[in-house]
Amino acid sequence: MHAKEQPEKAHAARRAPNPPRRTGAEVPPAVGHMSPQAAATLQRTVGNTAVARMLEERRDGTRADEQPVRRPAVQAAEAGARAYTTGNQAATASVQRAEEGVMEADAPTRASTPPADEAALLVSTDLDAVMVRLSASLEANALQKTRKFNPWEPHKKWPEDWLLENTRLKWVLERRLVLGKAFQQDELRDIEILSAKKASWLNDVGIGTLEEARQIAAGKSGTADAGRKASAKGKERAGQAEERERADYSAWLKLTPGRRILAATLAFQTQAPAPGTATPNNPAYTLGRFMRTNELKTDDPERETLENERNEQIRETAVDTLFPDGLREEQKHESAGDHATEEMQGRDAFARNILTNVLLVLRHGLQVMGKDGNFVDYKEGDVIRALAHGGRVHIRIPALRKGESPHQLLDFLGATDNGTPNQHMLKRDYATHRSSVGKNKEGEPGSFKEKGGVGAALKNKISEYVPGMTTPDLLAANVSGGGFGTKDWNGDVVLPNGSYGHLLLVFTAPTAERDGALQVGLETVAPGARSPVGYHHGVRSTEATANPESVLHGHKQDKIGTTRVELGKTGGEDWHDFLRTIQQDWVAKLEAAKDTVQKRKLYEELVGPRA
Repeated sequence: MHAKEQPEKAHAARRAPNPPRRTGAEVPPAVGHMSPQAAATLQRTVGNTAVARMLEERRDGTRADEQPVRRPAVQAAEAGARAYTTGNQAATASVQRAEEGVMEADAPTRASTPPADEAALLVSTDLDAVMVRLSASLEANALQKTRKFNPWEPHKKWPEDWLLENTRLKWVLERRLVLGKAFQQDELRDIEILSAKKASWLNDVGIGTLEEARQIAAGKSGTADAGRKASAKGKERAGQAEERERADYSAWLKLTPGRRILAATLAFQTQAPAPGTATPNNPAYTLGRFMRTNELKTDDPERETLENERNEQIRETAVDTLFPDGLREEQKHESAGDHATEEMQGRDAFARNILTNVLLVLRHGLQVMGKDGNFVDYKEGDVIRALAHGGRVHIRIPALRKGESPHQLLDFLGATDNGTPNQHMLKRDYATHRSSVGKNKEGEPGSFKEKGGVGAALKNKISEYVPGMTTPDLLAANVSGGGFGTKDWNGDVVLPNGSYGHLLLVFTAPTAERDGALQVGLETVAPGARSPVGYHHGVRSTEATANPESVLHGHKQDKIGTTRVELGKTGGEDWHDFLRTIQQDWVAKLEAAKDTVQKRKLYEELVGPRA
């Protein structure tokens, strides 16, 4: 993207666009400069009501100086509550903190007369007023009010009022990123003003400037090199130049939350796919789409359009992963053939086979928890979505009957052969997931619960040394997410090396007295593997710190809910024979397919909705 291209232009015609950006010439003239003392006066006189009015007018889609337009807006009930609580309380704190921040930055004092009425705050281009206005808006639009506890960062539960203003705003932006609200038009206007005249403040709070965000959105930020291994060593200068020209999002998750929100906001506005072209799969665009989608009401036609685009991208990525023979030439990396070794192809085929068999199970037994806590068959969407948003499926395995092997399900999936792990099966040293299964009593099944977090990881490790504790098998296989040999969003080749998907199997063997369990999850990267977005998957990784986007381009916040499969109900007492039957039917359909087009159609049905 050209550096001078305006990222705030309207989105493609097939989507309801964000309101047109106010150009520099349209910015209202400054009402007057404000010194720190004047900012305090503004707080005492008009600050609370002005910010409340600002939020109210944003809800209605109008400002004091413009005609009504359609813009991403806070819902009516939401805005009223925020105007009353967040506006009146956070605005007071914001003005005070802005005053302190200006003093801390040793900004020169400018004597002036404060604006005479509350409307002045809404239109003023005075830097102090803009910072006050933007600070209040950042907080008002942070939909997550309580952050999820991370045991490795206990200080993040401290009251934000304890913090210095700039640090507090960074925490606010962290919360805002989780539930994904893009920067609104008024916020973009204020960021534009500060980018030109107070870039240091934007950098201090972790937002950065508009120009920097444009570069990040296009994958041209120089900071991206931090997340990638050097790959140009020994190349000619021309090759090095080509390397620098490639889009690079390999340090995406190392960027501050504010920078990611701003870059994603701009990427969504500028990278809309033209009809008949592929949907962008870079993390800036997909985050922007996620944020925009969640701003809209559930009955908004644009929301339906964006959800359909997301679901289609998940579906297509899954099919490309499962059926690389159906890839188009333009999807393939020029060096794919160099990596098609027997070992790599064997890993890929092994992981694809397991994932295919997991999907066969889901197509015949996937359930999701309803609001009442009961599980019902999931038929509202594609079955692949149970895995595509970082979720795990909890499969209940009936207790053993006489002569049965505890590894029947793993044998069916292809992970083991008569209980012996396949040569490509990986053994995990740790996992933050395990199952708690109670004993069956008098024909009634025991409890069946999924456990997660640091506590689960510690129990998994301790159980190896404590007699009587259940020790699960932590198994895994590396997936080629997006298809073996394709190009990722950085221009690198996709391989089953742990960087493009990691299928985790947490297996608790059934016994004669107790049901067993298998947790299946599609993680973004294997522990210790290089991430194409700069995520580090280590022993301290938890649900709170994990990459928010899966390798299939689904975001965590869009999970379909808590899912499970009850094999005893799906296939009855002879559930294993039932699974073998549906597997044989699947193989027969593939063999009957005449070409790759028909085979791809079968895989589309496999990942799609249940019949």
